[in-house]
Amino acid sequence: TYEVANSGSQVRVIANSVAVTVSLNVLKANNINFVPQLPSWKQDAINGMGMGVMNKCVFVWDDQAVAQLFPKKFWIELISNQDSTSGRWTTFLNPSAQKGKPTLVGWVSGEDAMRMEDQTDDEVKAEMM
Repeated sequence: TYEVANSGSQVRVIANSVAVTVSLNVLKANNINFVPQLPSWKQDAINGMGMGVMNKCVFVWDDQAVAQLFPKKFWIELISNQDSTSGRWTTFLNPSAQKGKPTLVGWVSGEDAMRMEDQTDDEVKAEMM
């Protein structure tokens, strides 16, 4: 049985299985009354999961010559010197062929992503490049 959003009416559906696609926060809040209840091992796994922060930055250039600077790979893993910025921007997607112009997408996560939240666009650009 589920309640239709904002109507207060309930609908009963009988099925052999159900795919529930809600966020981890919704599952952790125990706002869903599963019948039968989730097994304790599954609820323990949900409760033990954490969430983090991930940000991405997308660069697109109109100058086709810029594409010559990128490796001819779809995914690029960067290993840099061990300095204060090492390891921040390490994973890049190169969808230039699909986009028809030089394009790079970079990801940053964890504490670096949290720090990025407080940076200006120019600061992020300077750090990523």
